[in-house]
Parts: sequence; C-alpha cells; structure tokens
Amino acid sequence: AESPHRHALDGLRVLLMAGADTAAIAEQLDTWAAETVAAADETAAAGALTAAAEAGRPFDVAILDGPAPAALIAPGPARPAPKLVLIGGGPLDPHVRADAEAAGVPIVQTYGMSETCGGCVYDGVPLEGVEIRIDGEDVLLRGPMLFDGYEGDPERTAAAFRDGWLVTNDLGH
Repeated sequence: AESPHRHALDGLRVLLMAGADTAAIAEQLDTWAAETVAAADETAAAGALTAAAEAGRPFDVAILDGPAPAALIAPGPARPAPKLVLIGGGPLDPHVRADAEAAGVPIVQTYGMSETCGGCVYDGVPLEGVEIRIDGEDVLLRGPMLFDGYEGDPERTAAAFRDGWLVTNDLGH
C-alpha cells in the first residue's frame, strides 16, 4: 500500500533517527523527500543538525523514533530547530513537549508500526482513511496504510488480522 505520508514529505529535507531501521527507512524516504539524512544515534543526529545549519540548509522535518532529548529539538545559537518534529516509538515525555513548544518547535507524537508503513495516528488523531477500534483491550487498525502481509508467511499474516482489522498487540482504553 502506498504510504499516506508520501505527499506530505515531497521536497522536504528530513533528518531521520529510527534505531536499527534507520537505513531502510531512509532509503524509502529518499524517493519522496528532497534529501534524507540518516543518523544512527543522538550524537550523529546532533551533528547533522549543526552541519545543516552551518551550510544554511536546516532540516524541515526531524523524525525521531523514541523519546527525543531536548538537545536534538531545541534551537540553539549555532543551530535552528527543524520546522516540525515527529516523535514515535514510545510515550512522549510531557516535559520534552513543553520545552520544545516553549522554544517554538512544533512536536507531533506519532503512533504506528512497520505493518502500518510508519505513523498513522498523529497526536491521537488518525490520519485520513485510518480506522481505529478497541476490542476488549486490543487496539485494532484498518485502512490503506496496512501492509500486504509477512513475506512467505501466510499463517503469521492470517494471525495478525481479526475480521479485516490488524491486531496491533497494543493495549487501548
């Protein structure tokens, strides 16, 4: 399925720090974004932000998987912050959000997974076409962003769905 984020990234400069998946995700983003810089860790991300600012080409978007340290998103004298920061991979520390917003940096907490081709819920609001349902305590998702299945593993694929809904194995309420 084509990612619903495709047109949102067209022509933008993106900094990506997504742990072990950084290189593979950066390769996909390169087909949409004007430039994608993959950072393996916080030190590399901070260096990339500074180098981009020094070159007069700051990033438009930073996509960070996991709680972002304030140093990566707060503007400094040598480095403007990205125009937008997307953070996924776990809960967003309210202090990080407050500090970033106080510095004028918009932060969006994302929810998604590999099976949804990345984030599909931004700040608690599903993107267009994304449906969410809570069944008992299970979070279920449906929409055009879902994967086609686990390659070569039809049994695992079948087990991942319940009546056409992806079972995320995340708890909801």
